[in-house]
Amino acid sequence: YFGNAQFEGEPARVGVDALIDFGWKHATPVSGKFGDDFSVRWEGFLVPPVSGTYKLGAKGFNDYGLELDGELVVEANSSDKYIEEFMELSSGLHDLRVAYQDLTGHSRIHLYWMRPGREREIIPSMYLRPNHVSP
Repeated sequence: YFGNAQFEGEPARVGVDALIDFGWKHATPVSGKFGDDFSVRWEGFLVPPVSGTYKLGAKGFNDYGLELDGELVVEANSSDKYIEEFMELSSGLHDLRVAYQDLTGHSRIHLYWMRPGREREIIPSMYLRPNHVSP
């Protein structure tokens, strides 16, 4: 987490979030004050349990991007609509990167998927791994 919207300088906070499902209503996660710009970069792995066709998507307010295995999958600029993309995924580890920039104080980001034969859901923490943990 950075105390600015440009991912610049030393991080204001470093940690592991179990999942990406945030709505900061009255305070930012960095300064604790409403309306301060901030940015977050999550890096780790997505671990699909079975191979198949998945939908990966996100909904957020302000700018965000979702990359999987180095490919930009979803990108939005200051919208609050759900955006998704179909992907063929094999079971196992896939490099996951999500970048979020809060520019307005209306801060939220939610990361979803639809597994083969299932309904859309927030990606459960059991299918996400931080990048510094051995698989």
